[in-house]
Amino acid sequence: MPAITATFWVIKVLSTTIGETFADYLAVNVGLGPIVTDAIMFVLLATALVLQFRTRRYTPWIYWLCVVLVSIFGTQLTDFFTDTLGVPLAASTVVFSVLLAVVFAIWHRQERTLAIASINTPRREAFYWAAILTTFALGTAAGDFATEALNLGFRNGALIFGGLILATWIALRLGAGQVLTFWIAYVLTRPLGASLGDLLTQDKDLGGLALGASATSLLFLAAIVVLVVREQLLVSRHGVLDKGAGPRGGHRQDHAWAGAAALAVAVAGFGLSLAHGSQQATDAQADVAQNMVTAGASGPPPRRVRCTRRPSWAISASSP
Repeated sequence: MPAITATFWVIKVLSTTIGETFADYLAVNVGLGPIVTDAIMFVLLATALVLQFRTRRYTPWIYWLCVVLVSIFGTQLTDFFTDTLGVPLAASTVVFSVLLAVVFAIWHRQERTLAIASINTPRREAFYWAAILTTFALGTAAGDFATEALNLGFRNGALIFGGLILATWIALRLGAGQVLTFWIAYVLTRPLGASLGDLLTQDKDLGGLALGASATSLLFLAAIVVLVVREQLLVSRHGVLDKGAGPRGGHRQDHAWAGAAALAVAVAGFGLSLAHGSQQATDAQADVAQNMVTAGASGPPPRRVRCTRRPSWAISASSP
């Protein structure tokens, strides 16, 4: 298991957003559909977990590959309940909350601890990955429930869940239990990532930045690769840190890398969104000019209808 550092949390949030956007990219943009996408991700996740369990020490690229794949599969699991089985988001949130509580209860009953620093046996690691998968599914359901069913919107959802994580950090600084605050923050990063993913990918008339699933996935994946490669180089050069130890090179360097990655993603995402908006405006002007030229010769152009899935908060906001 990795050390819990600022870099850890940045990679975690980035991976949760990948789970939200990449699943949509494969199912919709690539056209694989939900069933084929679910099957592919299940096989990849199973393969990665087998590799992780056979690894005798913390290997960053294997661990974070598992986290990214669990994020994608957890998102698909919630989408399967919601879109295929028709289970309401509120019910999915309750079901996954109860399931997570059961996993934690059994884990604690068997091992007497839920601390990530104590994961040093295959059975404890199995409990850990079961909890991780459940937190991703729960976070997806809770995030979608908050932003869509409760009409909070993507931007408000990101601010709310980000604020809750900040409040959890403050509680830790004031003396709250480290294990409790870790798992609360871990659960909250999933709806934060889902809200950020929707904020970046959705059209601007729905409150998003219209970056698209493919561009968002590539942007976040690039940041993850940079941070994980750095972690892998540190492990290869200096060995694995003792459990509970601080980051290799000190907290200042760790905070600098984590902050730089987050800032780079924010700047690149905002810049790509502006460029995408400018391109759309240019295309729209070209369409108008072309229609004016051809209107007299061929009559009025056929009306194009674009079908867009609008969240309920967007529909209610646009109603008179």
